[in-house]
Amino acid sequence: MVLPWRADTLLQQITVAVLSVGIALFIRFYLLDSLGMRLAYVTLFPAVSIAAALGGIYAGLAAIILSATVSSLWLAPLTDAADWEGLAAFLLGCLIVLVISEAMHSAQDRAAAAEADLRVANVRRESEARLDAVVQGAFDGIITASENGVIESANPAALRLFGYQRAEMVGMSLNFLMPEPFRSRHDEFLRQHSFSGVSRIIGRERPLDAMRKDGTVFPIELAVTKASYGERTILIGMVRDITERQEIEQALRQSQKLEAIGQLTGSIAHDFNNLLAVIISNTELLEMQIDDEKTTRLARKALEAAEMGRRLTDRLLSFARRQPLSVERVRINDVVDSLQEMLQRTVGPSIQLTTVLERALKPVHMDRGQLEASLINLVLNGRDAMPRGGRLVIETRLADIDRTATAAEVLQPGRYQLLSVSDSGSGMTKAVAERAFEPFFTTKPIGRGTGLGLAAVYGFAKQSGGLARIESVPGFGTTITLYLPDAQAEGETALATPSSETLPEQLKGLRVLVVEDDAMVREVVVHQLKVVGMHVEEASNAEDALSKFEKLARFQVLVTDLVMAGPLNGLELAARVSKMQPAVRIVLMSGFSEDLVVPDEIKQMRLPLLRKPFRRSELLAAIAKAHQSWPSDKGLT
Repeated sequence: MVLPWRADTLLQQITVAVLSVGIALFIRFYLLDSLGMRLAYVTLFPAVSIAAALGGIYAGLAAIILSATVSSLWLAPLTDAADWEGLAAFLLGCLIVLVISEAMHSAQDRAAAAEADLRVANVRRESEARLDAVVQGAFDGIITASENGVIESANPAALRLFGYQRAEMVGMSLNFLMPEPFRSRHDEFLRQHSFSGVSRIIGRERPLDAMRKDGTVFPIELAVTKASYGERTILIGMVRDITERQEIEQALRQSQKLEAIGQLTGSIAHDFNNLLAVIISNTELLEMQIDDEKTTRLARKALEAAEMGRRLTDRLLSFARRQPLSVERVRINDVVDSLQEMLQRTVGPSIQLTTVLERALKPVHMDRGQLEASLINLVLNGRDAMPRGGRLVIETRLADIDRTATAAEVLQPGRYQLLSVSDSGSGMTKAVAERAFEPFFTTKPIGRGTGLGLAAVYGFAKQSGGLARIESVPGFGTTITLYLPDAQAEGETALATPSSETLPEQLKGLRVLVVEDDAMVREVVVHQLKVVGMHVEEASNAEDALSKFEKLARFQVLVTDLVMAGPLNGLELAARVSKMQPAVRIVLMSGFSEDLVVPDEIKQMRLPLLRKPFRRSELLAAIAKAHQSWPSDKGLT
């Protein structure tokens, strides 16, 4: 029987004894007063039993002493032999009860201790099972080893990570999991730690190289701790494969590097644009004034060279993702189909060109010319990788890219139309592939390439909201894939541009204000317009231009640079002029690459935007384009 309560302290035990005897005496005098005096022990015996049961041996002894004293001195004085015999019988019975009660208490204590041990064992088993489940299910590898570096256990993640079976791994030395020079130095490190207590690894988390069973070396993050139980000390190592993380970090660094190169490239291209604008304009003016055929040919050669320079800056701006895109409704498959015959002739008969096109692709908004140039660049790049012939495959497909798949490419999740070009050529090493999109980087011999082809492809893909990605294995070939957002196009209409041959006569007498902060560029633009008979005035900044509008109020066209020194830029000047004189037509020009991705304000105002450097015909075409929206009763002259 398990008692609901037991006296633990000496004070509690004495209190139990006194109360038990006191209650017995109360019952004796007030409830059993009719009993004879010699039967006093009848009520005191249960009191001793209760005290022994509730208070243990000390409470029982105290109750016996108290009961014997009260009985012999008061209830049943010891006057004859029968009284002594009664006391002796009472004491003997109490001792027997006390022994039995103590035996019961001991049995109860042993049962409680056994039950507690069982509960502890159950909790320990549950804890061990829970811990084992955590270890076995952990994503990271967990390895335990003795102090001298012998592996004692490894969880499934560690076995998968290193490519061993459990029976192979348990009992082997930790140094088998390390490449040289760590393998040969590992035992020395452990001896130094055992002797000095100083460790380079234990108690720390650090990146290291590890080696699989097949000899593959891969990066890990290792955390080692020491644990002691009993007289034993073990090492616990937690291993995490950081290959994917390093790839993401490398991709991010590469993206940041290309972004920095792109910013520098865009700034350089702007300076070239301003110089080329002056060269092209002056050469055109010079060509108009030359009668000598030989000198005219020289001027045309100079113009051709300047045009080559302009194409070069186009590629630089394309890499920098700041060249303006002429967006239109495009089907990628139609572009591939239209170029296939020409591409086959370009790569030659020794290369088999095939296409694998997903016909479900829908039209998207994109710069068709840039897409065609990118495809041609990729095909030519593949051709050059196969000087002895091979196979070239152009493929299109639709792909849903989630966040996990795009982590390493810094690409927004979503649906993309993929255009890839694969060759069976020599392939690229990892070092070459990492630099392939950098401008001016090339592995071709001098004179065979500018190093701008893939850079322009990369810039077009990024500017279109996508990505260019290289997959290459030396000796097996290369696949370059463009990820282009699957933003479906809607129908759109374009503003027609008049033929440049009819412009000079049409625009004679037009009153124009040219606003440009670069003096050389301003001079050549003014001269080009005056040559065709326009009445031109000039201003060096927006404030000067507003002043001229307020004083003269007779201009029909405003030609302004987009980015100028001063508090107002060209777009803000255009907005103010439109409010002052709504009839004035506006043409914007810019050599700053950042502004060539046409902002929404320019689209809403339907303002023509000229990219420097521009030819005279392009300038006149832009003015005529702005003139197209004039009411018929407002003539140019």
